[in-house]
Amino acid sequence: MKIAIISTPYTNAIQQTQIDNVNRTKEISMKWWRDGYNVVSPVMNSAFMDNAAPHETFVRAVKELIDRLLTTKGDVLVMCEGWSKSTGCKAEYEYALLKGKEVRFDGCAKQETGEESEKPDKVEITRIISGEGS
Repeated sequence: MKIAIISTPYTNAIQQTQIDNVNRTKEISMKWWRDGYNVVSPVMNSAFMDNAAPHETFVRAVKELIDRLLTTKGDVLVMCEGWSKSTGCKAEYEYALLKGKEVRFDGCAKQETGEESEKPDKVEITRIISGEGS
């Protein structure tokens, strides 16, 4: 079975926005399950656990999921609406590209950032690997 890691924004100071993000993530995850994927959603896994660990720990955990789970052709990281405004989603996207993983877009476009580059620059890669700014 192919694996899809769903990358959706979550962190926000307004709790209602977090609830909306969780509900949207659930809908997107259900769609990918119906499409035959084994779905992993970091948001669904750790929703409302903001104080369990620093934000950087959650971002590092998703990078580890990308390394461990996206190992077979057809496994994908799925970027969702709002990803380009999320520090965590952008770090996941850039890390997946760095590692040569397949990235797809659900309900949004790659051009959401307005950038056309396929790979992050060397400074960005170093920042991602070291965990800075994640």
